[in-house]
Amino acid sequence: MFFKPEEFWGIIATNDGSGLFFHGSEFQKGVEPVRNQWVDFLESTSKKGEPCAVAVIPIDCPPEFQCRGIVTRF
Repeated sequence: MFFKPEEFWGIIATNDGSGLFFHGSEFQKGVEPVRNQWVDFLESTSKKGEPCAVAVIPIDCPPEFQCRGIVTRF
């Protein structure tokens, strides 16, 4: 997820590689959007007829995407 706080909008990268626009008002109340945050959302259509994300809520990173191991050097 990418969020531009000064303009109060963002883009969510979906599993199929497309991007969905969302307005900051669609983000869960009381939570500050963070870049690269995992989110759940519903897909809808904007007033212009374009796909967009609504009801955006932050979630924990799913276990299948977490890396596990030992770092031996940087």
